[in-house]
Amino acid sequence: MLAGRDIVNEYKNGQALIPVSMNATTNGVGVDCRDCGPEVIAVLNVGAAGGANTTCDVRLEESSDNSTFTNISGATFTQLGNTSSNTLQVIKTAKRSKRYVRAVATMGGGGTAAYCVGVSIHAPKVSY
Repeated sequence: MLAGRDIVNEYKNGQALIPVSMNATTNGVGVDCRDCGPEVIAVLNVGAAGGANTTCDVRLEESSDNSTFTNISGATFTQLGNTSSNTLQVIKTAKRSKRYVRAVATMGGGGTAAYCVGVSIHAPKVSY
């Protein structure tokens, strides 16, 4: 999908989850994918991952109004655990049908979670 493409000028690029240390469920910000095709590429960048017996689940959601969000089918990253530090995951072709896309990180497990994760969204622009 990216081979031979100009990611700066041919894609809408946005930060759907700002990289910050989190220990509770965190909703990212909506990336406006207006004038883009239905496919998006999402990149999850994990810095520190920690907390004994903890997990972090990251998924993509979509919205028509940047207020009420629903899950994008199949747009879920592999679950993170306390050994997931300094890793990268990519969802290559999430299919959205609404204008805005955000990421949500949900903490789980029995301990105190401490994860530093960020998610960027890249959506190919449609040319008219």
